[in-house]
Amino acid sequence: WAWSGLPQGQEGDELKDACQEVGDGRLEVVSYSSGLGAAIDAANGKIWTPGRGAGQRVASAEGPFRMNFFSRDEAKYTSADGRVYLQVDGEFFVAHEPEDVNVQHWRKVKVMRRSWQDTAGCGCFA
Repeated sequence: WAWSGLPQGQEGDELKDACQEVGDGRLEVVSYSSGLGAAIDAANGKIWTPGRGAGQRVASAEGPFRMNFFSRDEAKYTSADGRVYLQVDGEFFVAHEPEDVNVQHWRKVKVMRRSWQDTAGCGCFA
């Protein structure tokens, strides 16, 4: 991939093995080597498809942070026109020959969820 620098935070195996937690305030960035890999992961959110997990987590950090990319001459793009496929906290993006990407929280959304202890009347937690 065309990454030259990652944000401060977890690195290597620590980043690969880190658990994702909703509401932890961290931004999760996943990179894909092809548009097909990104499309399969996007479809897996709706229906089951083979080939799940084609992405590689490249960042898990509190924002804001900047990710730098190699120059066009140094980068090893897997697409002919220099496309880089990203997912940031579940949202998919395509960048064309990026120099850098700034990642930050834009808006916080409040979500209600059922308490794990409150399972009366619901068979899904039994």
